[in-house]
Formats: sequence, structure tokens, C-alpha cells
Amino acid sequence: PTGPEQTEALVYAALQTNRWEDARAAIRKLRQQQQQQQQQQQQRKQQEGAPATPPLLLEEAYCMYRLNKPQKALLLLSELQQQQQQQYNTAAATHLHAQVLHRCGRYREAWEIYDRLLRANDNSVSTELLVSNYLASTVCMLQTEAASSSSSSSSSSSNISHPAAVAAALKQNCSSSETFELPFNAAALAMQQQQPQAAAALLQRSLELCAAEAGVAVGDALRCIDSGELAGVLVQQAVLQQQVGNAAAAEDIYSAVLAAVEQQQTIDAGVAAVAVTNAFAAALNRGQQQQQQEEQQQQHDLDALIRRATKGATETLERKLTVPQALGIGVNRCIGLLKGGRVEECRRVLASLTSRFGSSVSLLRLKAAAQVQQQQQLLLLFLAAAAASA
Repeated sequence: PTGPEQTEALVYAALQTNRWEDARAAIRKLRQQQQQQQQQQQQRKQQEGAPATPPLLLEEAYCMYRLNKPQKALLLLSELQQQQQQQYNTAAATHLHAQVLHRCGRYREAWEIYDRLLRANDNSVSTELLVSNYLASTVCMLQTEAASSSSSSSSSSSNISHPAAVAAALKQNCSSSETFELPFNAAALAMQQQQPQAAAALLQRSLELCAAEAGVAVGDALRCIDSGELAGVLVQQAVLQQQVGNAAAAEDIYSAVLAAVEQQQTIDAGVAAVAVTNAFAAALNRGQQQQQQEEQQQQHDLDALIRRATKGATETLERKLTVPQALGIGVNRCIGLLKGGRVEECRRVLASLTSRFGSSVSLLRLKAAAQVQQQQQLLLLFLAAAAASA
């Protein structure tokens, strides 16, 4: 392409094919090509008292969001807002702002934006997409706020007054949904509210839509677990099975995910990490321990298991996991370290988790448990020394 129009077409072609770096490069090239036009525009707008806006700021912010650079995306969105231009899609920019805030773990701020957009009845953004994202932010907001207090998250969720579109979708069990994400996120909210039957029905609906999208029969979903987003839906079903006490059914799904990972099949890093963590927690609950010290250390090192399952994709994993998921993985890792007698390592991990997530209830309990176990170890050492002396 040689002209601005062709370069702009290249930008949108790259966006449509998820080539975020190519899109950014085309945006920069377009800005260079439009320099003369921009100079004229700047002169005109300076006369009017308003600065000119660089082209495609919104699109570049979206690229930054997809490249997991949310802070840069926020800066671009802030610049776009400060210019007070009316030439861009305001609703789309606001929606992207909410998505970026969610990625940053600022769930309440994201939830407030989704709530406002849904109540405004603006049709410029898909209502189903807004409802789905609203539900995702609601769940993460409730989980995060519950982790920082002793109150039950299920009780606080009942105080939320949902916008009409959300209330209608929940009342109809997302029966009119065209995408699997909406019933999936609605199921997560039902699980948060301790409504397992509603959650099971919604997850089944999500599985049917996801399987259809992947071109797989529902009955073959577990066998074709690497197709589309099936692994994520099935793992969420396993989480629900664990919550209602059906650990065996849950572990069958986790085993299928881990087997797919071992066979080099494509499994989302976040899904694999959750499956590894939950299988690890289930094994700890059963009290399984290896005879050999080396095997015991491997079993009780959740971090090593996750690195193996995700092939060390740390940056990708950070982008995939929500704050509650990342905190849950950290908590289970500490439990494993304590059960393996690795108290000092547990204390170091706890310090890192506290620095990242603050003093949540679960971390405070683990600190107390580590303190007790360390004192017990010191007592045993003292008794052993006394016995040797005697």
C-alpha cells in the first residue's frame, strides 16, 4: 500500500486477523503518511482552540490491550478522552476502557462502567457482549472483595441490582444466548451465589454452544477437549462437581486436561493452570504422599507442576488468570509446601503473595499455620537435641 487509505485498510485487516504488532506498525506508518494532512488539521484546530488527535488512537489502544499491555492502553484511552473528539465511537472506547480495567484487576471500576452502559441502552455495542462482560466483572469483584473481608461473598451478591438486560438473561437462563461466554459467566455467578443446580444448567448450555462452535458433538467433548474452548467449559464443570462433593467426576476432567497437555495438544495456559491446581488440591485433601523425599518435594511443589503444564508461559499465564484465580493458585501452593514440611519456602511465597494481593483472609490464615508449624518443628528439634544429650 502507498496511500493513507490503503494503509488504513491494512490496519483493519490486521485487526481482523489478530495480528496486533502488524496493526501497530501500520498505524505508525499511517501517521507518517498523514503528517501533511495532520499539520493542516492542527492549524485549523489550533485556531479553534482544540488540539488535533493522532489517528486510530482507539485501535492502537485495543492492540495494547490484546498484547497484554494494559497500562499503555489506559494511557492511550486517557489521551483520546482528553482530546474530547467526537469522531470516534464513544461507546466502543468506554467499553474498551472497562475491558482494560478488568485486565488490570480493577473489577469494581470495570463493573461500574458495564452497569452504566447497560442502563444507557446504547445499541452501538452488542448487548450480549456487555451482559457477558458485566457478569464476569461481577464475579471477580465479589470474589476479590470477599477475599479481603470475613463476610460471605454470596450475601453481598444478593444486594446487587442488575440492569434490565442482565436480569432478563438470568431469568431466562441465557436460553437466547448465541455465544457460550454468556451462560458460562452466568454460571460462575450462580456458583458464587451457592446455586449449584442453576450453575449446572447454565454450564450445560455453555457446553452445547461451545461444542457447536467447535464442530464437536456434546458427547465427544471430553475426548475432543483441545477443540475450541471446550477445555475451559469442562474445567468449570469440574470445579462445580468439586463444590458439590463429586470429586471423582471432577478429577476425571482434570486428568483429561493434563493428558492433553502431556500429548502436546493445544490447551489454554490459564485452563491448564486451574486444572493442575485443582487436581493438586484434591490429592492433598486425600492425604496422598510419596515415600521418597524427592518425589514428595515434586508433589508438593505446585509451581513446578504449573510450569510444566504451561511450558513456562509465565507472561501468558498472568494475562489469562483473574486475580481470584491467581490468589487461589498461590494459596494452594502454600498449602502444599506446608504439608511437605517446607515452612521457610512457604513463608517466602506468602510474603510475595501479600505484596501482590494484600492481606486477604486466606493468606492471614496461612501465615498463622506457617507460624504454628515452624514452632512445632523447633520444638521437635529441641526435644531431639535433648534426647541426644541425655
